[in-house]
Amino acid sequence: ILGKWNGREFSASYGATLPELFACGRSTRKLSLNSLPPRFVVRPEWGSAGHGVLVIVEGRELRRDEEVPGDVTFGSYARSRGTAGRYLVEEFIARDNDAPQLPVEYKCHVFGDMIAGIEVIDRDSPGPHRVTKGYFRPDWTQFDEPMDTSRPPVDVNLPDPPFRNAMIDLSGRLGATIGTYMRIDFFPGKSSFVFNEFSSAPNIKRPMYTPYCNDLFGRFWERTRIR
Repeated sequence: ILGKWNGREFSASYGATLPELFACGRSTRKLSLNSLPPRFVVRPEWGSAGHGVLVIVEGRELRRDEEVPGDVTFGSYARSRGTAGRYLVEEFIARDNDAPQLPVEYKCHVFGDMIAGIEVIDRDSPGPHRVTKGYFRPDWTQFDEPMDTSRPPVDVNLPDPPFRNAMIDLSGRLGATIGTYMRIDFFPGKSSFVFNEFSSAPNIKRPMYTPYCNDLFGRFWERTRIR
């Protein structure tokens, strides 16, 4: 299920809301801006850490904060940014104000049917890198200690998302079938939460979890193993 296409199909079978699919194919060579809406996302079917992902809004690529050049084909531009092989072109999930910004992400760390925590990331926060806004328990209380070693914790009170209970319910049902650890990612849509992707080994090339987080997640892992 880790491929982007399989992830869509699997989550949809459990009732997940998906971003609209505009196109898919084996190679980005024939991709043309003329055949796509003004706002869309291109994702390799396989990949991690956002490699090869393009978020295009009115001719600008938001992840890299650059204009899409007009002197080359869009397919050539996509390949130059690492979008190779099979790909999907999906709906851009906008923020409530429709601003040209990357959406906030809610990442559920799931062990079987148990949700250990919800990580919230805002990639459009100030600074050169994405900002982890917080880690929350399923009841939306913050953890006692920092969970992330890669940057200082952000002192911010994030509002409880209106879709939290439904997101937890869906994550639990997906996790129960998967039967092991999985990070399940969502975007906040205007009327509901929208499935993004699965990740079975997040940040494996950039260890970032604190001893407190490793201990906490490790206890969930042990509970999953003995079931």
